[in-house]
Amino acid sequence: MSFLTFHIPLIFGKINAFKAGLEQYLAHMTIIALGINHKTASVELREKVAFSPEQMSEALQQLSGHAHFNEAVIVSTCNRTEIYCSLAERNSQTLLHWLASFHGLDEQELSSNTYYHEGN
Repeated sequence: MSFLTFHIPLIFGKINAFKAGLEQYLAHMTIIALGINHKTASVELREKVAFSPEQMSEALQQLSGHAHFNEAVIVSTCNRTEIYCSLAERNSQTLLHWLASFHGLDEQELSSNTYYHEGN
């Protein structure tokens, strides 16, 4: 029996097992996007929600240390702020609550000026 005859089925078996595990993980992962932009909010509110470079590191550390978030990305420009993250549990209010709390804003006001998308 040659090296390839023995190892190729073994390698493909491991790849298939990895693929099945990854598909199962992704099927249970909820990915959300929460944002605010020039179409949904005033300049004044967008300025309050924007992340300065100094705030970005702290914000990402808080999100990564939070029990409800697995991973997170923040995009913050002069016209929009968007947060993309994967949730450990389906709870859409958690990210909105965190964002309002981080910036010291009223959650209700922020909620009426944001957009939200969820999927997996």
